[in-house]
Amino acid sequence: MPIANSQRKELENPSVIIPSGANFQFLDIAEIRIVPQNGKLWAEYVYKTQLVKASNLDYSHALAIDHGVDNWLSSVTTKGKSFIVNGRRIKSINQRYNRFVAKYKQGKSKITGMIN
Repeated sequence: MPIANSQRKELENPSVIIPSGANFQFLDIAEIRIVPQNGKLWAEYVYKTQLVKASNLDYSHALAIDHGVDNWLSSVTTKGKSFIVNGRRIKSINQRYNRFVAKYKQGKSKITGMIN
């Protein structure tokens, strides 16, 4: 990580301690991701698992999903059944959120809005 020279000595540490959970072995961890979020650093653990094959699947059946706007999801199966998920309510919630954000950002510079 880039560190300013004036703060390098006090911030550099030869070891990093990442608190972890219980009931797993160190060898079970495939990857640790350090993710900055909400002003903090979060550790995400990716575990190795046994590959489990699904049994008794009929690959002649399928479900097709079409992502739309007014109809958020339209789906149909090879058995002839179908369903539609109405997206108008979700669009309304999203529009209300966008109005709230626009009102909050009104009168602020773009640089301040990007930092905060």
